[in-house]
Amino acid sequence: MLVRYYGHVGAASGYGDAANEICMAILDAGIDLEISTNGESLHNRYLPLASCILNEAELSPPDVIIVHTIPMDCREILKRINFDPAYRTPLNIAYTTWEGS
Repeated sequence: MLVRYYGHVGAASGYGDAANEICMAILDAGIDLEISTNGESLHNRYLPLASCILNEAELSPPDVIIVHTIPMDCREILKRINFDPAYRTPLNIAYTTWEGS
């Protein structure tokens, strides 16, 4: 199974910390992971995530898409993926925080 994760991996914030931990849990579970993020740095503890961070052109068709704490972009990310004929119809899991509303 391939999971694509959109979130703040590598960002210096609480959102970044949460994203790092969630992605580490996905990796620890033995699930293939691709990450799309604008985060800029990973602490040593999260360096295993570095190889999962890809440019948009390098991403593969995922089985599951998780959109985490990107409230302004969540709808557009899911819309783009759902209507792009290059992708299968993956299971989309979108969640954010109440601050985004």
